[in-house]
Amino acid sequence: MRTLTRACLAADGRTPKELIDQRVLLEAQRLLAWTDADTGTIGRQLGFRDASAFGAFFRRTAGEAPGAFRRRIAQEVVGLELLTATSADILRTVTMQET
Repeated sequence: MRTLTRACLAADGRTPKELIDQRVLLEAQRLLAWTDADTGTIGRQLGFRDASAFGAFFRRTAGEAPGAFRRRIAQEVVGLELLTATSADILRTVTMQET
């Protein structure tokens, strides 16, 4: 175990647990952002015993609750969609004015 820890620290500056936690967090964020699965289901998919354990891990690692993350990402996506629609409208308007 010490050899693995030394190798991880030398290669990435993080312990094996930190690397694994970051990978699990990334997958949790992906599932929260792109699926409608509830936190209990996502937690079980990631190996947590229940939604409470998953929520505690997510809050500790990400700094916010899974539901708060999902709501924030949903708002950002809506904002991007509005921005994209606005950009398309602007481009269409400019194109129409040039003709």
